Formats: sequence, C-alpha cells, structure tokens
Amino acid sequence: MNKLLGILVLVLLSVSNLNFQSTKAGLLDIFKEPIEVCMDIIVSEYDSSESYAARRCKGINKGELACMKRLIKDDIPPLSSLRRCKKDEKLFE
Repeated sequence: MNKLLGILVLVLLSVSNLNFQSTKAGLLDIFKEPIEVCMDIIVSEYDSSESYAARRCKGINKGELACMKRLIKDDIPPLSSLRRCKKDEKLFE
C-alpha cells in the first residue's frame, strides 16, 4: 500500500511539474502578488533589472496579469502584452 501511494505521489508531481513549466509559472506563484509575478516574467524574459521591471509592472492587478499571461501564451512578447492589458483596463475606468 505504501509503495502504491509513493508511486501515485511521484506521478502527480511529475505531471504537475510539466504543466507548470509550459505556462511559465512556478509552483509558488499562487502565493505571490501580481506585481511580483509580472516582474519575474519581465526579468526572466529580457534579462533586465528589477527596477526596470518594477516600473513596467507598477499598478498591475490580477485581471491585467491574467490578460498578460493569455497574450504571452499566444506568443505575444511580455512587454507588448503588458501594455495592451494595462491599456484595456484603463478604458473601463
């Protein structure tokens, strides 16, 4: 029984690891604020400084981050997707 449980846990971990790698999200991103996730994406994609990423991601909310991730998934560069999503949110205010 313990072996079966161990195998099940290993399979679940390997499947979830593949899923998170394809979405550019880490396992602990669910505990981060939207600005932190945005900054991580900008820094990793462009090898830029954290201060540059902080200026770009300033004021981002969960809706804009979700929009940004959808556009990145459609092969739109992160900065372009960030600009588009922040612009769209401003139209509804």
